[in-house]
Amino acid sequence: MKILNKDMHKQYGEILKKVAMVVEEGKLRPLVDPNMFTFDEVSKAHEYMESGKAIGKIVLKNNW
Repeated sequence: MKILNKDMHKQYGEILKKVAMVVEEGKLRPLVDPNMFTFDEVSKAHEYMESGKAIGKIVLKNNW
């Protein structure tokens, strides 16, 4: 089953416009875990993710 079919393009476009408005209004934001890791700590970040303690996305910072 195709998620996006050509019969529904108009409806999908309307949904996307509504989602864009919500994002622009700041009502929809990504859930980001407060712990950040550097690229040198990627294995530590991965362990943290697998532990189930992470909430949302894990950020890797570039410190080069």
